[in-house]
Amino acid sequence: MRAWTASALAVGLVLIAGCTVEQPGVASTRSKQNDNGTIIAANNDPNGTTPDTTPDTTPDTTPIPVEQGVIDFGSKKEPKPYDGYLTAAFSDIEAFWKVQFQSVYGSPFKPLSGGIYA
Repeated sequence: MRAWTASALAVGLVLIAGCTVEQPGVASTRSKQNDNGTIIAANNDPNGTTPDTTPDTTPDTTPIPVEQGVIDFGSKKEPKPYDGYLTAAFSDIEAFWKVQFQSVYGSPFKPLSGGIYA
């Protein structure tokens, strides 16, 4: 019983620690929008003036364009509104690992081979 409790506590602490670590240089294309679709106001103003802290509540509904050559959707697939999100996500993940892989694993990053099919 003690081992189970200790294991559960350890897993919980690892999850909490991992979820609170900020990764420098990591950005996503929709990072200014929360789960409710509300745009979060920027904290930095390039002109040095006091920023407007009133959040813009207009959700960004602009579709993300599909990046050609990232995912092979096939010739018969009907385009979906989330296709651009998928290609952007894979591009962001690959860009992150191109920079971080060497320092984490000690060898150069090798991109996926063989393609991604949806």
